[in-house]
Amino acid sequence: NFNFIDNYILTSVEDNGTNNKSVQAYLQSGGLLTKYITNFLPQTILPYFNKTVMVFAQNLNNVELYTYNFEINYLYSFGNAYAGIFHAAIETPDEQYLLSVGNEINVIEKVYGYSTVFAQGKRADILKFESLSNLLYATDSNNITIYNYPASSINFSYNFNDKVLFIDFL
Repeated sequence: NFNFIDNYILTSVEDNGTNNKSVQAYLQSGGLLTKYITNFLPQTILPYFNKTVMVFAQNLNNVELYTYNFEINYLYSFGNAYAGIFHAAIETPDEQYLLSVGNEINVIEKVYGYSTVFAQGKRADILKFESLSNLLYATDSNNITIYNYPASSINFSYNFNDKVLFIDFL
């Protein structure tokens, strides 16, 4: 996966030849800026603060968070580990993170890493915000649930016949 942050391209890479896993920063004009080898494969990379990104990683049976300053090539553990399998993570309009691990969606506060449960017993393979109405769209297999944010109340839920692979807004 990759993300454009601060005019750089940040990506997670698994080298098939060596099995090395890394977070890498590239100049948009081309060329590797920095590369940090890890013992986990980063799942999602999101903006954090001035040349620093938040890295969500699956490490064995835990989801761990790290800040990565790609200007100085420094990776640092952030907040708590979450038991379970990573599904999705996004940044919220109020500058927090939503993280779907196992059968739970958590809100993670950006400064200190404190978390609260947003939706207990709810899994989300895809999370997406519709910012005009402050609605959160969460998919789980063949279901889309629309939540009011930050209230976490369900606005609407719809089941499809087949698995939802992608959602976007027109």
